[in-house]
Amino acid sequence: MAKIKFKIRDTKGSKEQLIYVIYYLNQEKLRYSTGIKLNPEFWNNTKGRVRDRQEVPNKNKINKFLSDLENTINERLTEITLSKKQLSKELFFSIAKETLSPKTQEDSEKKRSLFSFIDQFIERAQKQVNPTTGKIVSYYTVRKYFQCKNELLNYEGKYKTKLDFDSIDLEFYENFVDMLREKNQSNNNIGKHIKTLKTFLNDATERGINKNMKFKSKRFKAFSETADAIYLTENELNTLYKLDLNKNPKFEKVRDLFIIGAWTGLRFSDFSTIKPEFINEGFLHIEQHKTLGKVTIPLHRVVTEILGKYKGQLPKAISNQKFNEYLKEIGKLAELDAPVYKSITKGGKRISAKYKKWELMTTHTGRRSFASNLYKSGFPAKSIMQITGHKTEAAFMKYLKLTPDEHAKLLQTHWQKSGAFLKIS
Repeated sequence: MAKIKFKIRDTKGSKEQLIYVIYYLNQEKLRYSTGIKLNPEFWNNTKGRVRDRQEVPNKNKINKFLSDLENTINERLTEITLSKKQLSKELFFSIAKETLSPKTQEDSEKKRSLFSFIDQFIERAQKQVNPTTGKIVSYYTVRKYFQCKNELLNYEGKYKTKLDFDSIDLEFYENFVDMLREKNQSNNNIGKHIKTLKTFLNDATERGINKNMKFKSKRFKAFSETADAIYLTENELNTLYKLDLNKNPKFEKVRDLFIIGAWTGLRFSDFSTIKPEFINEGFLHIEQHKTLGKVTIPLHRVVTEILGKYKGQLPKAISNQKFNEYLKEIGKLAELDAPVYKSITKGGKRISAKYKKWELMTTHTGRRSFASNLYKSGFPAKSIMQITGHKTEAAFMKYLKLTPDEHAKLLQTHWQKSGAFLKIS
């Protein structure tokens, strides 16, 4: 006996389409809707299942639903065959309807559960446009959503409980934070999960799905702390730039791109996409990828040299992760060994550790170096912000990574210029 299959009408379409149960009865093609819609891009019509793609967070649930549905309908069809009853078109549709009805009702109820909502939230987020930037939500934001969901599932396992909207109260909050601390997560990472959870809950509340307002309590706090980060001084940048890397082309390209970032103040997503047409009469004109803000930056001598080296066409950037790995190796070769003490709260305890500066280098170090070095030179903060894209001076000042000694020297220089500083003889 022929078995049922699952198909969508147009595999090349661009809009979501219904998945249908297909069965051939006496060469007549019978079709019945499952009620499930999917973008054709994520559907394998040959296998009759959702493709294994991260963009479909509920793919396993859908595929299990289809497998269960297939088995149930085939069992009913087998029973009819063994009973020697005549299978008709009407009987097939009746079987399909009866089989699907309980599932549809169950799914309708699940739509109001916390995890079902989170799955739907993530699925929507990957298609929605940010009204501020006009861009699709980034991969890193979606990854943050998945990470929060996984920690909530871990919570269920640890406390042998089932989470739903009504479960999210101050007791949950305290236990959730304790669990993450036991896993030795930093305060900033814990705060990130709380902030993401509140994003889920706020959206569910606006849609009328969540009625529990306990997450609005002041004690339900997404706390954070200022992270210690480094910047490279102009001397260190020059040391890095002069490092002979001719025998290691991949390191040389990473170093050159990093130096571009350090003398333009651009993010990795921006300096890795500079094109010759962005440059006019010694100025770089670029639209920032993250904020869509347009900035104009005069080309530093070193930037001009690097652009000339590559005839205006900078090398293609590798992944951010691999870039950071190479950057640390390059910093080590350049002997950027100045000791750095970094403090962080992990597992509820304040931990301080000593590093060599190259161990803490990342793509973002270049941007911090640009801002910090300019500020040290006395260049107006407001003008630096026009290039870095910071909206408030408070946010910009947090971004700077000058040490207390460096701030003291800035004050000393200011007093010397104003004649207010006198040396004690």
